[in-house]
Amino acid sequence: MSLVLATFAFLLLLMFVMGIPCNMGLSWVPYIIREIYPYGKTSDGILRSSIVKAILVPKSWFSHFYLFSVLYSLEIVIILSLKYFVQWEEPSILRTYLDLVSYHKEKPLCDATSSLLAATLFFIHVSRRLYESLRVTIYSGAQMNLVHYVAGFTHYWGCTTVLLTYSPGFSNQDENNFPGMMDIHYWHLVGIVVFLFGQYNQYMAHSKLASFRKDPQNKKGYFIARGGLFEYVSCPNFLSEIIIYISLHMILGFAHYPWTLITVWVITNQTLAATMSHKWYLTKFEDYPKSRRAIIPFIY
Repeated sequence: MSLVLATFAFLLLLMFVMGIPCNMGLSWVPYIIREIYPYGKTSDGILRSSIVKAILVPKSWFSHFYLFSVLYSLEIVIILSLKYFVQWEEPSILRTYLDLVSYHKEKPLCDATSSLLAATLFFIHVSRRLYESLRVTIYSGAQMNLVHYVAGFTHYWGCTTVLLTYSPGFSNQDENNFPGMMDIHYWHLVGIVVFLFGQYNQYMAHSKLASFRKDPQNKKGYFIARGGLFEYVSCPNFLSEIIIYISLHMILGFAHYPWTLITVWVITNQTLAATMSHKWYLTKFEDYPKSRRAIIPFIY
């Protein structure tokens, strides 16, 4: 059994059990779940439970799991590079760890080039997010609870682990050779272009949101963002996150079912978060653009 895949399956199940009912505003949902699920601005004014209030942490703590992911994903990139370029033999403790968290009896699900490229791009992604968290984002003082905090660490640990354990040289059925290591295919190039598109638009969205709070008097204010993808959706940062994970899926290949599970989890999570934010904006601003969708332009 793969612990890392079971973890993502559990997170996805939670989204269906908690996220969808909370977004639909179903009355039968226990109030403590309705308070645990939202975070940031969408949780303003709804917290009554002393238990939930006791586990609140600053939203700025996002930087903690970005820092963790930068260090962990860099380690994975180094391990893959050593394996593929100098035929490095991994220590037994690493093999034991991989068997513990992601045991499987399958052949690698992609070639070595795809694995190393995807791991490198993922490292670039989390490095940019760490930079934004520390140098770009101006936090409003919003909070999240420890459930979201732990889920963040779990997500980035799981993504990086999957990129290693299903790669050539680390699967349990592997010839340990890497023919065509440097073969670049058209789907790699397309994936890189889509990845850069997602990176650019997410950075621009976060920069736009941060620009509203550069005035100390407006640090806790919320505004109607305009320009770029904000003209079409309320949460282009969430849309861009989905695009980034799809681009990595293109590079790894759609037969890479562990990344399929991760991508479905990201799509579900980001869509539900965008839906909640969109509803909040519609409630907060009477002049909010009616044609603007939550996360998918012209559709949803």
